Amino acid sequence: MIGVRRTGKTPVLHPDFTVKKGATLESEYEITLFNNINEAYQQDPDLVVIATPTFNHAESIIQAAENGVNILVEKPGAINTNQARAVMSAVKKNKVGFFLGSSIGNFYNKEERKFLKNAKKTLGKNSFLFVGVDLIKNIKILMKAYDDKENFTAKFNLNLINIINKKVRAKLKVKDFKYIATFNKKKSSMENFIISKKNQIFFINKKKFHLKKNEKIQTEISKKFTISKFSKLAKSSGWHVQKYWKDTKKYYAVFLLQS
Repeated sequence: MIGVRRTGKTPVLHPDFTVKKGATLESEYEITLFNNINEAYQQDPDLVVIATPTFNHAESIIQAAENGVNILVEKPGAINTNQARAVMSAVKKNKVGFFLGSSIGNFYNKEERKFLKNAKKTLGKNSFLFVGVDLIKNIKILMKAYDDKENFTAKFNLNLINIINKKVRAKLKVKDFKYIATFNKKKSSMENFIISKKNQIFFINKKKFHLKKNEKIQTEISKKFTISKFSKLAKSSGWHVQKYWKDTKKYYAVFLLQS
């Protein structure tokens, strides 16, 4: 994270907001100070937060974009139309996409590779993509999440019956179904189903359908990855893994991919 101050010094404050005399940002907070912004960009920052005076926003955005850095800027990004056009032109050269959460694991039949290839095509050359990835972990931890004691996940999945009824007037009853969560070791995937408790008949647009007792309706697939497996997936989809970050428990990761 980079902050820019053209002139003067930033005071270090006590908890009561009085100035702490003699203190510096470097000594108190281990914040590195640079003589100019180019020195900072040489450190390959992950993100630039632009909070300079408004008149300087456009200049700072364009410079950050030219250095291929991710940008967070307080509004406005420009103070006139000419600046706005210049900012848009600079940012378009280095597009950044976000696909967080863990939705990359919800694709079926290896469609995640197709998605990543399409994302690369859409974002274009010299682009970046942040992807959230749920990592492989102890099965007991997964089951607590996908088959919780409070039955939140079960209710969420069984609500599909209510949606079907609302959409096509199937007249199915939630009480005639149950929810189960399973872990497919071969696919490293959580697979969730609602199961018919009995033989059932229902109609959609006057067409008859049968559900046998114990017949499954799959409601979710959620693949789990290792760092190595997702890196291989990204590479095979045309991306380069620039960096990745894991939480302290190593349950989850965020990858930064570059085209």
